[in-house]
Amino acid sequence: MASNEEGDVIFLVCTNPNSIEEPIAEDEIYISTAETSSWDLPTILSHRIVKVQSNRNRLIQHSSYFHSLLCGNFRKSCHGSISIQWNLEAFINILKFIYGCPLDVTPQNFIPLYEGALFFGVDTLLLKCKIWFSELISSKGPLSLQIQLDDLIHIWDFGLEHANDFIPELCTMYLARNFVCIDFYLTFEHLLRTSKLFSNYIKRMMGSLMWAMSCNSYGNLPYNMLIACTRHPELTVDRYSKFSRIYLKP
Repeated sequence: MASNEEGDVIFLVCTNPNSIEEPIAEDEIYISTAETSSWDLPTILSHRIVKVQSNRNRLIQHSSYFHSLLCGNFRKSCHGSISIQWNLEAFINILKFIYGCPLDVTPQNFIPLYEGALFFGVDTLLLKCKIWFSELISSKGPLSLQIQLDDLIHIWDFGLEHANDFIPELCTMYLARNFVCIDFYLTFEHLLRTSKLFSNYIKRMMGSLMWAMSCNSYGNLPYNMLIACTRHPELTVDRYSKFSRIYLKP
């Protein structure tokens, strides 16, 4: 919880140029990191300016960005407020994480959280994002197909843009592994059409296994991402040939 001592308090003034609703009567909202568990995100995001009363010491301990501002010889270290220009939803979630609230990483929020953790120097959140993504990519079996191709492409592009080798490498592994599912499909294709006994079971399997074929974003797959995938050891020449006949029809 935040200290009551005045010297321990800092206000973070966050500007939200893209509030999700029309501005309400008051254009500003005041919230405190002492009450992060009760924050209502939609209400917060409906305001253009969010002023967060924060514990200075907690920010210093968990963020190298705030450590530099509040402990160094910078001018802002002498002021009672810091202006924050960042994706508001991502920053609010990062603050909640810093102040001890649980945070779920998903394919949709992975990039904003990872990028924010990099910028603000929140190493514990950065590690959490890395572990989540590594576990997602490394999981195997039908239940492992938890990320859509368009999300994978965005994550791939993000990794290249930030010169982060581990992200593109994991994306390539994920893509190659799921292309292998096509081999399963071709093996049972005839059975799907002719067998009433196993049809429902196999269709349920195919709902997960044919992840790649159900992705509408395949046409947006970056060329260098596709090339990297074809060089992956799990994607053999025979399997890639079968993949080409399915996906690259004129």
